Amino acid sequence: MTEALKTLDNYKTQGRRIFVIGDMLELGGRSIPAHESLGEEIAQSKIDILVAVGNLASLSAKSAQTMAGEKIRIVEFANHQEAAEFLTQEAMSGDCVMLKGSRGSAMETILQIFTSNKN
Repeated sequence: MTEALKTLDNYKTQGRRIFVIGDMLELGGRSIPAHESLGEEIAQSKIDILVAVGNLASLSAKSAQTMAGEKIRIVEFANHQEAAEFLTQEAMSGDCVMLKGSRGSAMETILQIFTSNKN
């Protein structure tokens, strides 16, 4: 997740950087601190919009909000459909959207809905 964030930070884009995250699964007892730490990293990044999907990703969003304040727009959704609908309305030409989460988070579902809505 950290490497994905670095990649998005360094990606040259004419628009905004939108990071869509799902839960990082199978971390065991490290899960809560790992999600909170990710939020801290996001707060220090060049991300313009954070979209969090899932209960654990919500921990990252809350941590990022605490540190970043108004610097980053942060939105949380309970499911893929809501996140995809938000992206359909929000993402503009020139924006860079990166989706990342554990395989079990099925982030490709958001991509499928988003791309079918954009066409």
